[in-house]
Amino acid sequence: MESKGNAGGASAPPAGGVSAAMPGDAWRGHVPRVVHGFGNVLAWFIKLALMALLSVIVLTLVTQVIWRYVFNAALIWPEEVARYSFVWLSFLGVLLLLLHGWFMLFDALLDVMPPQARSWIALGIELSLIPLLLILAVQGFVMMRLVEAQVAPSLDISMIWVYLSAPISGILGLWFVFERLITGSVYEQQQSIFQAQEE
Repeated sequence: MESKGNAGGASAPPAGGVSAAMPGDAWRGHVPRVVHGFGNVLAWFIKLALMALLSVIVLTLVTQVIWRYVFNAALIWPEEVARYSFVWLSFLGVLLLLLHGWFMLFDALLDVMPPQARSWIALGIELSLIPLLLILAVQGFVMMRLVEAQVAPSLDISMIWVYLSAPISGILGLWFVFERLITGSVYEQQQSIFQAQEE
């Protein structure tokens, strides 16, 4: 006598023994979490570097003022340290803007647009950043090759270390853009900005 399978309403497994959850589904869900976690680590180091650079700038300028007006003996190296630190601070500061999505937006135009249009605008902003950051990274390496023979007068270091800030900013900026595109956080981030502007 034949047994009647699935009598209790249980569904039979698909033909060939393939389960409903494909192996790729877990992989696709795991990648955004790994990418986002690595991005958080990078963001933490960038913020730490920005605080350190700002502290160096303040301390060197204060030292220069004290030596000039208190001890009547001006130093040479604090000016270069502050200048080159400010260069790195500027390029790393751009990454902070990219990290939080702080872009210049036309509020009057965005206020009359539906949410779907705003999502497309957010995507367009992210995609337009890719060629700009690529140019920054590539041309930064070109400039490093041009100044590899130059040395800072008082610090006696290669100017490559100063110009390295440009390609580093471009490469890390590309990472943050791709991170938001992969994880989909670009839409949530821009939507929160739009809502804050409406309030």
